[in-house]
Amino acid sequence: MSRVIEKHRLFKFKSFSLSHHRSAMKIGTDGVLLGAWAGDKALRPGYILDVGCGCGLISMMIAQRYEHSIITGIDIDGGAICDARDNVNNSPWSERVDIIEGDFFDFNPTVRYDMILSNPPFFTANVHSPLPSRDMARSAQGFPIDDFARKCVEILSATGSVSIIYPYSEKEKVCYAFYSNGLYMNRICYVRDSSDTPVKRVLMSFSQDRCDAPQEEYLSIRGEDKSWSEPYKDLTRCFHPQIED
Repeated sequence: MSRVIEKHRLFKFKSFSLSHHRSAMKIGTDGVLLGAWAGDKALRPGYILDVGCGCGLISMMIAQRYEHSIITGIDIDGGAICDARDNVNNSPWSERVDIIEGDFFDFNPTVRYDMILSNPPFFTANVHSPLPSRDMARSAQGFPIDDFARKCVEILSATGSVSIIYPYSEKEKVCYAFYSNGLYMNRICYVRDSSDTPVKRVLMSFSQDRCDAPQEEYLSIRGEDKSWSEPYKDLTRCFHPQIED
């Protein structure tokens, strides 16, 4: 699902460009989906937090979508922080986006966030690559979903929401973690590569508002001819340089 962009390539979106050559985790479809899907056009969030911001992809997308918001990105990977800071400084939103190096679970902000987003590590099996930093960035062992949900409650505003993307196989575990900490699903999108393939990812949004019937959506990234589907193009149109306005 997460297609990795070629190393050292400058990835150009319509309104900003990103370098990710120092980041343990590269730009992929999961991050693009979350950055385009999370939140609502009618919202005017004051403070937004991007957890595990990597090179700053989601932070940049959210800064473009919410022109009055203050965005903070946090990541434990030093290489990603270097990429993210360079990318932010070269973007139109450098005055509204701050990048912090550190562990989210030790983070003690002075504000409460109206939106928290994360494209977290979720590999539960042992992962092995030539780079230990990439293994850490991919492994869920350092990012327990129960601890993540608990921390979100501590720093979320009363009307705030948490949006994440996870493998479909982990959906029930994720929902239980948030429910156990007083956050309830209000929106979910089931994502598959194409209409004839199984659901592989779920985009989920949680808040303190109990919702008896969460809004359900389905998204196929590719159509029958394997080109981008119309719903995917509609979702990413204002970002993707190869999709016409």
